[in-house]
Amino acid sequence: MPLRCNRSQSPVHLHVGIALAAIVMVAAGCGGSTPSPGVAGGVTVVGTWSFTIDVTDTSGECAGEEADRSDPNDPDPYTWEATITESGGSIGVVGLGDPGETWKGTLNGNRVEFSGDRTDGGPGEITEANFSLTVAADGKTMTGSESWRWDDTGRSGLECPLGLSGVVATKIG
Repeated sequence: MPLRCNRSQSPVHLHVGIALAAIVMVAAGCGGSTPSPGVAGGVTVVGTWSFTIDVTDTSGECAGEEADRSDPNDPDPYTWEATITESGGSIGVVGLGDPGETWKGTLNGNRVEFSGDRTDGGPGEITEANFSLTVAADGKTMTGSESWRWDDTGRSGLECPLGLSGVVATKIG
């Protein structure tokens, strides 16, 4: 409702009315600023993160991997360090893929999604991964899941058609 000044109101009443309207608009979010790209709920995800990835479900050749914690060459949970960059609402993640490779993704509100491929172990061993994470309100952690597919068709023909992992990422820089 627009403020109207009639001749019976003094200029002081008008200024008080305008000030009260401004306070109400700010409290309701009408006068606030919009978070910039790379910001989830006002907190940036740009920076260096430590990802802990814990396999929770597997299939094919990898069946049972989620329960096997004894192989020193195949530790689970896995820990990776990665850097997230941002440009116009799109994000890049460096450190989870092959050296120098940037995985692509998006930030929408407090949801981060990205995907990419990496070589695992040697020629022909490829993991395709898709991450879906939620950024905590304090911007210091992200939690969610990774769905992945691994194959070694270049050498042995073995494959894991579907794997699922729980993910916790902590901002370290």
